[in-house]
Amino acid sequence: MKTLQDLMTEAKESCEWRAHIMGTWDVLSSSRAAVRCLLCDMEVFVCTDPAPNEIDISGEAVALNCKGEIKR
Repeated sequence: MKTLQDLMTEAKESCEWRAHIMGTWDVLSSSRAAVRCLLCDMEVFVCTDPAPNEIDISGEAVALNCKGEIKR
């Protein structure tokens, strides 16, 4: 089983591959955490003990490319 830190690292890498700029993780419990893209507001969630109808990494930020734009 992967640790929460392992899942957070894997999820953040996947989000960054889709051009998201992720903020700071919000650790919801010892087994769950979430973070939001600073540009488009899409989120990713991780869970070390997902229910039978859940997965360990989920959310729009791992599934869709970033829609935001960097303001210069």
